[in-house]
Amino acid sequence: METKTENRNKKLIARLHVALISLTLFGFGLLFFIMPQKTLSVSEKRELAKLPAFSYETLFNGSYASEIDLYYSDNFPFRDNFVDFSFWFRRQFGFSSDSAIIYKDVQVFEAEEWIQEDTALMSFIEDSLDVVGEIEGSHDGIIIYNGMAITIFGGSEGMAKFYASVINKYAEALKGTVNIYNIIIPSGSDLYLAKKMTNLDGREKKNIGVIAENLNSLIKNVDAYSPLWNHKNEYLFFRSDHHWTALGAYYVYAAFCAKAGLQAVELSSLGRKVKKNFLGSLYQLVKDPILAKNPDSVVYYTFPGEIKVHAHRNGFTKTIDVPLLVHGASGGGAYNVFLGGDYPMLEIETGLENGRKVLVAKNSYGNPFVPFLVSHYEKIWVVDYRYCKKGIITLIAENEIDDLIFINSVFMCNTKFHVAKIQKLMYSNGEVIEIETDSTLINSSDTVSLLNNNSPENAIDTISLIKIDSLND
Repeated sequence: METKTENRNKKLIARLHVALISLTLFGFGLLFFIMPQKTLSVSEKRELAKLPAFSYETLFNGSYASEIDLYYSDNFPFRDNFVDFSFWFRRQFGFSSDSAIIYKDVQVFEAEEWIQEDTALMSFIEDSLDVVGEIEGSHDGIIIYNGMAITIFGGSEGMAKFYASVINKYAEALKGTVNIYNIIIPSGSDLYLAKKMTNLDGREKKNIGVIAENLNSLIKNVDAYSPLWNHKNEYLFFRSDHHWTALGAYYVYAAFCAKAGLQAVELSSLGRKVKKNFLGSLYQLVKDPILAKNPDSVVYYTFPGEIKVHAHRNGFTKTIDVPLLVHGASGGGAYNVFLGGDYPMLEIETGLENGRKVLVAKNSYGNPFVPFLVSHYEKIWVVDYRYCKKGIITLIAENEIDDLIFINSVFMCNTKFHVAKIQKLMYSNGEVIEIETDSTLINSSDTVSLLNNNSPENAIDTISLIKIDSLND
C-alpha cells in the first residue's frame, strides 16, 4: 500500500514535469519573438513561410490558423539544428554496406501534382498511354557510392517513348524547316555504380536507346552517352549535386558539333576559372558527412568577344545584373556561374555576323552546355521550358531560327512533369501556327497577326540588357 510520503513525492515529480514542460514551451515561445527570423533555409533550399496577413475571412475559414501554424514551424528556434538532427536520424535507417549508403524516398525533382489540374495535358497523357504504355516513375532514391552521391535511375520504356512522342510533335509541326537536335545526358548511375549492382547496370543506356529508336527521322539525335562513357574517369559529374560539370558539357558539345557540321573550339583556347567548396543539391537533401569531407569545385570556361544578354522574366520588372556567367556565385549556389541560373528566357547576341540562330530548350542541366554555342551562332535563345510562357514554335516563327536543340538529362526525360511541360510549351496560349513547307521563313500576314498578339498573357518583359566586353573576370 502506498504511503503518504510516496504519494506526496509522486505529486511533486508530476508538478516538476509540468513546470519543466511549461518552462521549455515558454522559453521557446520567448525565443521565437527575440531571435531574428530567417527568410531562407539553406539546407532545404527553399523560402520559409512568411507571417500571413490577418483578415476576418481567413480567420473564419480556418486558413489563417493553418498559415500561422506553418509560419511558426518554419521559424521555430534552433530549427536548423533540429533539421540537421533529422537528417542524421534518417541516415541511421539508410541501407549501408562497406562502400554504399542508400537513401530511399528522397524527392530530387519537381512534384507532378499540378498536371492533374491541366485537363488538356491530362487528356494528352491519357491518349498517349494507348501508344506508350506505363509512363510512371523516374528515380528511386540516392546512393552514396565511393564518395559520390548518385540519383538511382528508375525510368521506363513507356516513359522513354512518351518523351520521344512529344519531341516528334515538334518535328511534325515544323515540317523540316529547322534543324532539330535531341541530346539526352546520362548521369552517374550507369557510369559510376559497380557492375555487381545488376539491377541498376545499364538502365540509362537502354532507356536512351529507346528514345533514339522512336524519334522522327527529321530529328538529329546526338549521342551524348558514348563521349561521356569514354571519359568517365574524368571529372564529368559533381559528387554532391545532381548536375554535370562544364567538362562533361564540353564533350557533349563536341559531339553536337560533329553532328551539326561545326568545328568545336579547343578547350585549351578558353579561359578557365574555378569556384571551390561547392556542396550541391544532393548533399543538401541527405547531409551525408562523406560528401561534406570532399566538396566539389565548379570549373567554368570564359569566352572572348563582345556579348549582349537580354534576360526575360514574365511579369517581373526589376532590373538585375546578370551576365552570361555569374562570377560571384559561390558555395551552395556555385552552379549558377552557368547562365546566372534559370531564367524563363535568355536572348544572347554573340557579336558574330554569320546569320545563324539557335533556340535551346532546356532545364538547369543545359546551362553548362549553352556557353559553348557562342562560338557558332550570331543569336542564341535559351528557353527554360519549366518557366517560359512564350511558345517555342512561336519564337521560331518570329525570329527565323535555324536550329532547335532539346537538351535534357535522362531523368527529366523520364519524369512526367518535365515531358508534359515541354509538350505544353509548343505554342503561346494554345495558338497553332501553320508552318509553310516551301520556305524556312514565316512571312504570311495571318501568321504575323498571330505573333503580334500583345495580350498580357503573351508578354515577356525584358528585365536587363548587359553589354560584356569579355567573359573574363
